[in-house]
Amino acid sequence: TRSCRLFDDPPVRCLVPFFDFINHSEHANCIFTAHDQFLIVTARRDIDADEEVLIDYGASTRPAWKCLASYGFVPDKDDDSSSERTAEIYHDDGVRYSVTPSSIPLELIASAFGEDADSLPPRAWLTPDRATQLSNYIAALANSHQFVVDDDENELAASEAEPVSLNLAKSLRRYHGSVLQACAENLSKFAATEKEKSHDEKTV
Repeated sequence: TRSCRLFDDPPVRCLVPFFDFINHSEHANCIFTAHDQFLIVTARRDIDADEEVLIDYGASTRPAWKCLASYGFVPDKDDDSSSERTAEIYHDDGVRYSVTPSSIPLELIASAFGEDADSLPPRAWLTPDRATQLSNYIAALANSHQFVVDDDENELAASEAEPVSLNLAKSLRRYHGSVLQACAENLSKFAATEKEKSHDEKTV
């Protein structure tokens, strides 16, 4: 985890002393760029003297399990950068879909309602009724056993190493559960807003 990926094509990774101490945040106050043989860290804004320098580790931190696998930590579930928070859903069709608090893929909508994504007209992608059904489905997932954390799980630990791994697993489940819950809530709000618009159009 000490190496830094500078390019994807061709793939280039390197070890950069001191730079590898900079922590990750989705609200990074710095960016880094490669120039010739140098790695340059640039402030995105004024940074206070006692403020931590932070960068965004990029796509390898999203979804959260990638961050855990790549860097050994789980992002803060209370981070308010909703556009970057991602959770994955394994739907009945066996396909894995990524959702955020503010977006779901068209393919998930099509799969959920047994339609071909290419045949859906734009207005039919997410009707209020469909949004409500998807909201209920995703909320049920968020509240299912796989995302509900039992605070007594640490009592099952049999060694000193297990509490660390259990806590990481609990953090990951909390993170995914919070993203799914936020997605479900926003779908419900969308459905209510669209129904109100439709009602207002009919009464005009």
